[in-house]
Amino acid sequence: MIKAARQLAREGIAVDVFSITSWSALARDGRACHEATNTDGSSREPFITGQLARGGGPIVAATDYVHAVPESIRAYIPGARSYRTLGTDGFGRSDTRAALREFFRLDARSIVQVALAALGATSGY
Repeated sequence: MIKAARQLAREGIAVDVFSITSWSALARDGRACHEATNTDGSSREPFITGQLARGGGPIVAATDYVHAVPESIRAYIPGARSYRTLGTDGFGRSDTRAALREFFRLDARSIVQVALAALGATSGY
């Protein structure tokens, strides 16, 4: 992600990079906030919603886990933000981390392409 962010910055595109240490904790927090709102009328914003609300533009979530993992927080993405998820959907592959990221299109080049597509931009990547 850092390499992709640098490539986008060279093209004049500002990027925020977040490191997600627990997708499941973010999903649990979002569900807890939603359930509390539904049962007692109080409301608390999910942590991920508040963090992402500070920025604008599309969000690209890339993980070495399966694609479904970043999808678990889709309901808590703020407003009309575009949310693209990238993951390693597949079984039985063995190679170096770099080769696997390229195969599953999780390498910097692929992340840049997805980000530019989400922005409606084009590039020579």
